[in-house]
Amino acid sequence: ETGQVGGGGRRGAWGWDGPESCKGGVGDPGMALAVVQVRALPFLDQCVRANDWKTALPHPMPAFEVMNFGVLGYGRIGRRCAARARAFGRHVLAGTRTQRDGAGLVERVDPMQKLDGLLAKSDFVLLALPLDSSTAGLFGKERISKLKSTALIINVAHGALINEQALYEACRDRRLGGAAIDTWYSYTAQGGHSCEPSTLPFRAHDNVI
Repeated sequence: ETGQVGGGGRRGAWGWDGPESCKGGVGDPGMALAVVQVRALPFLDQCVRANDWKTALPHPMPAFEVMNFGVLGYGRIGRRCAARARAFGRHVLAGTRTQRDGAGLVERVDPMQKLDGLLAKSDFVLLALPLDSSTAGLFGKERISKLKSTALIINVAHGALINEQALYEACRDRRLGGAAIDTWYSYTAQGGHSCEPSTLPFRAHDNVI
């Protein structure tokens, strides 16, 4: 990707992010979001700040070792995320559009034609897919319904991979354990007026990061 350089660079200069420049940078927050979400840390933080000591959590908190971590998109970023999930003792499953081996990181690698089966098994689903005509809106209401009601979805790739309305309603109605959204639906253009990241009030729900 290319973009104008701000800060210390020469004004008007352009920088380039190649494929090697972001794989670790995306893998790290992807795993951080998974840990924060499954341990309900934002919820607990808000409770303590309000001096409201909860005896029940908003969702079950199983041990990492019994959880399945699904990675969709098993390229550079997907493999980095898989390595981090494996380090936490999770069972890692992968779905890919391109035939690949697991490189010792995942228990199985399935083609995207078997996506629904992978979703049914996963406690986490991390999206690391490219955005094109075959993946835009890949997760709509019907596909989200294939997930466990306690599953957590983590999007570190492109907002448009998931239908905005379908994701919002699933989180709002607790038909999904929650969502960690690292890539949104709208962004403010450089030098433009600030805009909301979504047309829907995701921020109103404590199961969304």
